[in-house]
Amino acid sequence: MRVNLICRPEQARAGYMNMSENLEELPDYEFTHTQNAGNLSAVALPGELTELVAQEVLERFAPDEADVALDNWVASVGIGGTLAITCLDITTLCQDHVIGRLNAAQLNRLLHGDGRRASYSLSMLAEALQARGLKVIRRNLHGHQFCVVARRES
Repeated sequence: MRVNLICRPEQARAGYMNMSENLEELPDYEFTHTQNAGNLSAVALPGELTELVAQEVLERFAPDEADVALDNWVASVGIGGTLAITCLDITTLCQDHVIGRLNAAQLNRLLHGDGRRASYSLSMLAEALQARGLKVIRRNLHGHQFCVVARRES
């Protein structure tokens, strides 16, 4: 089973169970509204997922809730399965603020707007996934956004 956690309709993917806390419906896609995107136990048994994608979802949890969500997401992925998480990168955001590419209002809107409550850097999230037993197989940084893909090998 492949699950795609999303915030906006344009993030939906064909061939995935698309799930969102803030969307009520998603025509043309397999979709489930969820009360808690951090807990997938209602849709998947531990180790049942072959792929889990979380697009701009992790930073919408408070920091302590994000740790619980990561634990749940990692437990949901089976051996050989992957977890791909996309977030804004706090490091590049702060660097761009320091050198004047982003003013304070822009920085705050990016860090705290659109329901964001936690911040991550690419290296911070990669380390968190490795500490939970996953092997990071890809890290991409594009502008202020990154994606870390990790696999459960055993």
